[in-house]
Amino acid sequence: MNLGITLKNYRSFPEEQPARIFLNKGFTALVGVNNSGKSNLLKFFWEFRPLLRQLTSSNGILHQALQGSPRPLELAQTVRDPEEVFCNRNKLGLSIEFDFSQIDSSWFPPSRAIFPSRFVIEVERVTKSWTAKAYEGDNVIPKGALDLDATVLRNNSQPVADLAALYKACQQISQSIYIPAFRNAINVGANEHFYDIQTGQAFIAQWRAWQAGNVKQHSREARRLTGEIRKIFGYDSLEVNAANDNQTLQLYIDGETYMLGELGSGIAQFFMVLANTAIKNPPFVLIDEPELNLHPSLQRDFLGCLASYATEGVVFATHNLGLALAQADRTYSVQRVGHGRSEVHSYGETPRLPEFLGELSFAGYKELGFDKILLVEGVTDLRAIQHFLTFYGKQDQVVLLPLGGNVLINGNRKEELLEVQRICPHVFALIDSEKSSASDLLESPRREFVALCGGLPDPIPCHVLDRRSLENYFTDGAIKAALGAGFSALGPYDAAPKRWKVDNWRIAHEMERKDIEVTDLGEFLDSI
Repeated sequence: MNLGITLKNYRSFPEEQPARIFLNKGFTALVGVNNSGKSNLLKFFWEFRPLLRQLTSSNGILHQALQGSPRPLELAQTVRDPEEVFCNRNKLGLSIEFDFSQIDSSWFPPSRAIFPSRFVIEVERVTKSWTAKAYEGDNVIPKGALDLDATVLRNNSQPVADLAALYKACQQISQSIYIPAFRNAINVGANEHFYDIQTGQAFIAQWRAWQAGNVKQHSREARRLTGEIRKIFGYDSLEVNAANDNQTLQLYIDGETYMLGELGSGIAQFFMVLANTAIKNPPFVLIDEPELNLHPSLQRDFLGCLASYATEGVVFATHNLGLALAQADRTYSVQRVGHGRSEVHSYGETPRLPEFLGELSFAGYKELGFDKILLVEGVTDLRAIQHFLTFYGKQDQVVLLPLGGNVLINGNRKEELLEVQRICPHVFALIDSEKSSASDLLESPRREFVALCGGLPDPIPCHVLDRRSLENYFTDGAIKAALGAGFSALGPYDAAPKRWKVDNWRIAHEMERKDIEVTDLGEFLDSI
């Protein structure tokens, strides 16, 4: 997708300090302390969902707004007073800007019209109404009438702008689900929804219906989800049923019976959030504080499992910078800079390894049984390797740390590696070969990195993959299951399509131990 979104004068983001993020496939993290504004930024997608849906409607509302005719502002029912959504530092209106300048070209179907680089919604504060403008560069595209397909603007019957990408973006965002920080599977009333998820007795009744109802897809997803929970929590067997009184869930774990309340809130959160997401299969999941009630290894598993039920990805707000850096493809820092004012910045993409490890709070991991660190090629490889470690029962022993690809894989990182070893003496490294054929030599920076690891006073075992990259180990069946029948396995030295880097964790989750255990990758992971 790579859709830029800029919010001016929305809640804690005033006109002079707008919030700007890019929404893309994969994981996006918003990191900040309490009251920094990260939850506000996430909540925008819920509060303005009614307006975003209007932008995809064929009833002429968008047409009228583009012609300068103000349309009434519709917000989510949870907004008690529309004044809440405006910044309280001034009396100005707010604006929402969509930036299409970097969006994937596949979003643009063949058209004789111009695809706008920007689309801006301007919300007037006093009247609580909105109008819209489409831009090509700095120039406003002339007003005109929409043709019958409701995507092309025409001026004197000539196509001047195609809004297909806007329609698609707003449709995906408005179909996504929003999950706030408070999540409880039991104590909310039977007839209530908590934003986009059913909770309490309503959730329990829905779980019963999914298991025993007539919709096969629901029962399949219930079985799949139960299997995922069983693997994540390390149970040999697991069955989850609604209790006869519909007041709680009854779990059969390894031959013993438990009520949900006996097992703590972590597993309750897994079932409540994942079950709601599995059935809805949304484009994006927008979740506040996914780390709630979960220890570090389960936080990562929870996010990974959650994303497997979303077609595009997960946007999460968190206090945990370590979780964001370890899991997200893009991380934004949200900071409070004054009363009622926040600002957003892209977090540095290549922090020093010891600082990164410090943010991951290795001491806390160590208390939970983690005693090894594995340095891997990059963030996208990290999530796939995490899954492969479960094949060998090592997922709760090894903390993974991304090297950032070519940026950190060279011979100039001795002091950083020594500092990582000071924090944890059991360090391993796994990097791609990037070879185009079996006879190729490693590129110089990679050779230097391997030599550096081996030349330390306490050498770091560094394994270079026999094949070109991690993607070259994926099986044809796993690739087709994750990406579709039109995709096939790579040869040992074929370059992976760019999108596979984002989706490689999805492919990895379709693989089994037998798929890698006879390869050099499997043997290395088994040896850690």
